[in-house]
Amino acid sequence: MGFSMRGSGWSLHARFLSVFALALLPIVAVAWYASYYLTENNVTAQQVETLEPVIVGTQELVGQLRTAETLMDMLAAVDRNGLDCDVALSAVRTTRLVTNLAGVFDPDGTPICADADFAPDVSRSLASIPSEDPEIMGGLVMVRESGDRLLALSLSLPGLDLPEYTTEISLIGRDDAIVTLLGEPQTLTDPALARGDPEQPATIRRFNAASIASMPVGIDDINLFAVLDDDYVGPTKLGLIAQSAIMPLGFFIACLGLASILLKSFALRDINSLRQEMAEFAADRRVASEGGIAPSLTSDTSMMRSDFRILAQQLLEEEQIGLARLAHSETLQREVFHRVSNNFQIILSTIRLIAREGSVIEKTDEISQRVQMLSLVHHALHDIDGTSLHSFHEAVPKLLDGVRSAGMLIGAPIETDLAPVHHSVARVYALLHLTIEALYRLDRMGATEVQMVATEDALTITADCGDVPPNRLSDALVKTFARDLKGAAGWQGNVFVASFPEPSEDD
Repeated sequence: MGFSMRGSGWSLHARFLSVFALALLPIVAVAWYASYYLTENNVTAQQVETLEPVIVGTQELVGQLRTAETLMDMLAAVDRNGLDCDVALSAVRTTRLVTNLAGVFDPDGTPICADADFAPDVSRSLASIPSEDPEIMGGLVMVRESGDRLLALSLSLPGLDLPEYTTEISLIGRDDAIVTLLGEPQTLTDPALARGDPEQPATIRRFNAASIASMPVGIDDINLFAVLDDDYVGPTKLGLIAQSAIMPLGFFIACLGLASILLKSFALRDINSLRQEMAEFAADRRVASEGGIAPSLTSDTSMMRSDFRILAQQLLEEEQIGLARLAHSETLQREVFHRVSNNFQIILSTIRLIAREGSVIEKTDEISQRVQMLSLVHHALHDIDGTSLHSFHEAVPKLLDGVRSAGMLIGAPIETDLAPVHHSVARVYALLHLTIEALYRLDRMGATEVQMVATEDALTITADCGDVPPNRLSDALVKTFARDLKGAAGWQGNVFVASFPEPSEDD
């Protein structure tokens, strides 16, 4: 049951606009999605443009932190894997990393293997070494657990070339200890803001009126983060949706406004005029049916009504005559079909009687097969659905079904590629006769695969068998059907080709 707005109380103008709006909604939705996609890409590009200088400026610092982690792995092997303490400390100092002090300690801070005068606060995973110049980074003490011991390393940090909008560079350790390397430290109530996604090179989050860019160092318990002087995060998901909707909704409203103006200026004016004319016509009919004179009735309209009445009567009579002719034609066609079918049956019965009496006529079986093939063609063409007898491509499947049902083909698969071309009835009959004759000969040659291709002016049938030898009866039939085809037909080895370049009279 369809939806209708006719009885909804809406005006014609409102109904037109509603239908137009519904048709426009898919376009607006696609435009909205495209605008959202572009806006999201722009925001992402701005974030990448903001974060890239920070990432590049801290690459040397990140490299030193990863090298320090490798040195701690070396310290972890002291007195456990046969590594001497002095050898380990000497190896640490000889690296290209600017390392001041290193050592291995008990959990209470007692040195096990350490440089002299190195007594770090082992309760913190990270600690800073202040610099005399506040604009230059000082050093850093890193502490890491290794079983029942603590590893400590003191190193100097390189200078950083950061963009102007970076106000702070800090590190956060495994125990949420925060060490500010450069700039004024900010109060960070939620340490999770400083820890980024380990799968991303940088993650930017909103922090008060500023932003925090978190960058994983590559060490599980240490993250580097920078505080930026402005909100570079961009709008939220809901904000992106609202921002991307401005242009599509503006286009939608503008289209509705323009459609409303055009409807009022053109369509509604013509519709109201047509309504008025229809109302006057209905009034004329009502008055005329009551025996009065319609206000708009003139001599011209009276003559037109008389002419229309005569014309309508003539059309009804011609329709009845046409229907009678059509019924007679269909009856005659059925009668001709049955008479031809009966003639084929009489011929087959006569051939069987001659064969049974042992007459001198040779190859009665082969002749009987050909007559049965003619009958199958006749039935196939008249089994096509509809009234057209010009469809060769529709008659072929009917013919193949009839031939297989009659057991005339062993059953080789037949692959068909038939162009939907219509021909005259005589040409279709000839093509069907040639088709069944060629298939019959190929089947007797032992073909296992047959391909049949029909184009606008040719028919080609090929098979995987040897060359087809001449046959007097078959050659005579092919010659006869080729003459009906108004073309040429014959065998080329194991390929049967029928061509008819000139169009038939009824095509």
